[in-house]
Amino acid sequence: MTSEPTSESKKAGTSRLRVMPILILGLICIVAAVLAYARPWQGNASESDIEWNLTLVGVNGENVTLSLKEIRAMEPTAAQGGFFTTTGVVHGPYRVKGVTIGDLCELVGGLGPFDGILVSAPDGYSAFFEHDEIMGNIATYQYDAATGNLKEVPHERLGLILMYEQDGKRLSEDDGKPLRLAVAGAESLLTEGFRWVRWVDRIEVVRNG
Repeated sequence: MTSEPTSESKKAGTSRLRVMPILILGLICIVAAVLAYARPWQGNASESDIEWNLTLVGVNGENVTLSLKEIRAMEPTAAQGGFFTTTGVVHGPYRVKGVTIGDLCELVGGLGPFDGILVSAPDGYSAFFEHDEIMGNIATYQYDAATGNLKEVPHERLGLILMYEQDGKRLSEDDGKPLRLAVAGAESLLTEGFRWVRWVDRIEVVRNG
């Protein structure tokens, strides 16, 4: 014979069923809070509400911290450029607006003839640029939509820009809001995507040799 569940066991089971959705909701709230803390610039806040600082470090150890508002108040530079991923996906070219790396480095003593820079983001990603890359010695490519191939082509003026606008609009979250490093120049050419660091919050001048 099987015994029928008692009224007490029925109540206990019902209570557990009621508690489970509350626990799940609580876990969702905790995860959302952690993500918001990790990237406080996310969400629907306007750029004026974004608390974002860029730390500049010179070879002599000098530190300067700039707010997003202060960066936007610097002399802007407009250029064009895009990138492609390791799987061949092409992004852009875009119209880029921001501040040159050279102008930013001048705030912490400038760049010497053998100096490179390390560009970092809060997610742990970083990219190092040799001096000649900062000066524009970077391979550039054109995309042939008919064949789907990338062809390396020569370029004229090219440089590194810390951009805050893309095609006339503030950066989206996926595009690196609020600051992203761009490789851009007078021509609408493409470069390798690993250089386009998103969510930049630190640029350090590094002496080589």
